[in-house]
Amino acid sequence: MNKTLLYLFCLFFLPVGLAAQGKLVVKPSSTDQIVFDYLTDISKEFTIGLTLENQGEEAMNLIWRKSVLSQPLDWLAEISDKNNYYLPEASSNIDPSTDSEESIYLAPGEVTEVIFHIFPFGNAGDATYKMEFIDEMTPTKVIAETTFDYSIQRPVQVGADRASLKIFPNPSTNYIELPYNNLVSQMEIYNTIGRKVLSFEAENGLRYDISSLPTGLYLVSLVNEQGTVIKTLRFFKRTIRP
Repeated sequence: MNKTLLYLFCLFFLPVGLAAQGKLVVKPSSTDQIVFDYLTDISKEFTIGLTLENQGEEAMNLIWRKSVLSQPLDWLAEISDKNNYYLPEASSNIDPSTDSEESIYLAPGEVTEVIFHIFPFGNAGDATYKMEFIDEMTPTKVIAETTFDYSIQRPVQVGADRASLKIFPNPSTNYIELPYNNLVSQMEIYNTIGRKVLSFEAENGLRYDISSLPTGLYLVSLVNEQGTVIKTLRFFKRTIRP
């Protein structure tokens, strides 16, 4: 009797479960996107479109869940689908706390979009978001998901950045530093007769130890990733006598 029941269960229900897999296709399934913008308009929004396609033979009513895995404090992320536009506090289209209660009906072969609306309010930064999709028929099972990294950065103004490159403190006793930049990849220090005495790989926030150098005047060549010297600076190394 038990074997008969098990056979009937597998015969009628297991194929349905297997057929349910792979019905919903979400594109992109993951992405890493960098956008460059001067961010002078603090009201400007940036959008990411997700395409949903029902490749199954049955209609589905979709629930989405939004997760903000990381995001600058000043940013807001909102969602819109074919039914509604949802404010930042809405983490799902079925959420009684925000009066969201309309799933996305998707007929077989139908394609729709879910749009992320990102508001950085003039602030550059990086964020990671995750979207999960669930069929109302199986509310405990995630049938598709996507995770994406989104970065908004200001364009590099090469001339201005190069002009702002300097060494500090100057004069120096133990170390020198550079301002934060994305131009310099190598720092080479020469004495006044042109001999290279120190070399460093450049890294933002790093202090470069020059305590071993004798007192005197030195030239510092700032080199970019292509091996080109983009600026040469002078600094004076001094020794504090006891």
